Amino acid sequence: MILNANIHFLFAALSLLFFYNTSFAASCPASSNNVSNITSCIVTGSASNIQLNFISGFDSTENATPQGGNNGTSIGEQRRLAFIKAAEMLAAQIASSQIIVVDASFSGLTCNADSAVLGSAGAMGSIAYDATDTIPTGALIDTFYPIALFNALENNDAAPSSADIQAEFNANLGGEFCLRGGAWYYGFDNNSNDLTGFLTVLLHEITHGLGFTSLVDPSTGEKAQAINSDGSITEINDIYSNFLYIKSEGKTWQQLTSSASDNLKRKNSAISGNDLFWSGSKANALAVGQLTAGYADNDNNASFSTGDHIQIYAPSPIEQGSSVSHFDVSVSPDELMEPKFTGYSCDAGLALGVLEDIGWSINAVTKPAFYLNINCDTVENGQTYSNVFNGDVIKISPVSGTTAYTYSLTYEGQNADSLVTQTSDAFYINTQSSGEFAGVYVLTVSNGADPDITITINRPLRVIWSSEALLNDESYSLTIEGGAANTVYDLTQNQVNVINFLNQQNQNITSVTATNNPTNYNPALLNISSNTVNAALNVATTVKSQSNTYADVSDDIIVYPSLKHTFTIIDSSNTAIGNASAVLANSNLISAVGITRNYTSSSTGTFTVNLPNTNDSFSVVVSKAGYSEQILAFNASQTHHSVTLTSTSTPTMTENKPKFGSGGGGSLPFGFMLLIGLLVLQRLRP
Repeated sequence: MILNANIHFLFAALSLLFFYNTSFAASCPASSNNVSNITSCIVTGSASNIQLNFISGFDSTENATPQGGNNGTSIGEQRRLAFIKAAEMLAAQIASSQIIVVDASFSGLTCNADSAVLGSAGAMGSIAYDATDTIPTGALIDTFYPIALFNALENNDAAPSSADIQAEFNANLGGEFCLRGGAWYYGFDNNSNDLTGFLTVLLHEITHGLGFTSLVDPSTGEKAQAINSDGSITEINDIYSNFLYIKSEGKTWQQLTSSASDNLKRKNSAISGNDLFWSGSKANALAVGQLTAGYADNDNNASFSTGDHIQIYAPSPIEQGSSVSHFDVSVSPDELMEPKFTGYSCDAGLALGVLEDIGWSINAVTKPAFYLNINCDTVENGQTYSNVFNGDVIKISPVSGTTAYTYSLTYEGQNADSLVTQTSDAFYINTQSSGEFAGVYVLTVSNGADPDITITINRPLRVIWSSEALLNDESYSLTIEGGAANTVYDLTQNQVNVINFLNQQNQNITSVTATNNPTNYNPALLNISSNTVNAALNVATTVKSQSNTYADVSDDIIVYPSLKHTFTIIDSSNTAIGNASAVLANSNLISAVGITRNYTSSSTGTFTVNLPNTNDSFSVVVSKAGYSEQILAFNASQTHHSVTLTSTSTPTMTENKPKFGSGGGGSLPFGFMLLIGLLVLQRLRP
């Protein structure tokens, strides 16, 4: 057994980051559910089991609105659910008797205002067979296999103390200096608009970790290095690179030796632009009749047919982490495994053929000739869906061999075709501009060839909290929209006597009646307060129509204990300063709770702020014309604060300190650079 010298040290260094013991990892909830702040879980699939280790970037409590089938209510939860969704899809197709372990993290990958590295991933190790090993049928001697594939072939875990795949994603995406405006979209549908679909990027990166990666250094053409039993180093093949084919030479990279002249041939093909192709039969068979560009038309019949080859990305100059480890950007229709983000994808596509070529057993997922796709799930005739609306819209993608579709939509038995917007690849079911919208929708889609598909969609009521979280005061409200006028709703909660529901006279109630106001969706409005809580508490409230006309809706809110902070603004002579301005620095918690950020001191120089009683730190900027600005950082350890403003007419010694902000960055070990697959998103701006 031979280890890859480039990454041998990673086993020791990175195995310390997480304790791997699959016997203690819990089963992951379904991606359609919610998930607690777990650090590890296992997705059980029909073909394999995948363990997800959430190393960093998954504990964010920043509130998030469920979207596109992802029901997470915080950024951290939505990230975990997206990972679970990706693992569910791959575990149904990638076959292995061994648990495939994935380490996942977020960090500051390379980016600027107009482009960004979205993610990088690779196998945590590669192993090759030598002459002393018992070699499984079909495997090759002196050829590196990614650790997850090696385990599958061996029917044994060769490195039980290490993960199989490391995947890293850009934590700063969407910021002012990191692909400005192109933040992550965590939904499972193709309704991301200008945002970056995280699920698609996940599928791309994990596929790299399964072996869609060359270990050859494209800048030199040198093969990966192996450590021999006597400590010497030898260059040997890797299973992916074996299938890279130089058309002008009529040879694969495997057929070339490790001589200087053959290294040069590999190097030149890696920057050839259009002389490097995939020779594997499985991937090329999948491409027959599908690809319209980005291939070698070996029989010159102007279509991808048997004997043609998919083109591999070989730009000049070399793009470290991208060159030779992706399909070419000219491939059309777009494929998941291109080096740049090309849009939404629910399918590994031709990459499944590549994985099968390198040795994976693939379980084919049989789909009907004509079906609908909702949130990356196949929808067939007769199915019923609830809670699939993403805000005011649901997006449905028909899939078949034709592009012409017809449809009909009814709402509560009445024609509702006017709510549908049809594009070349999808239906959008919108929400009417006013009145009742909750209830039963029936959609029928036809392509004129295959049997029609009819699905039922139970549209839920809309539950709106005035803020994403709740302090124990009486400044919050709850609105229920979308039902018929005069509908009576009962309200219950999973935590007894935490939330108080109040009518407009601030009397406690447990039910509320919808108003007859169709312009605003017949709202039922409640005021809210909470009883004393000692720590942040998640409370689920269930809204039920007494007539059972609408499906029950359960929605969560966080109740925080509160603490009043008093600030006194004075000058250097201890005189109160009135009418001073104070701005509370924004944070995820401040935004979630909906706290006012701007204050003005009274004539006695004071103002008060009601804040969550947590371990969080806060900051406030105090200023007034004629005085130097002051920044005060504080927490719950004390509640009375004094801020002294110095007159600008008085000479002072000042220290230049940065205001609110943060910076960060990170890099991977150099030895790991040959293993990762970088996925880049670049936007051209006027």
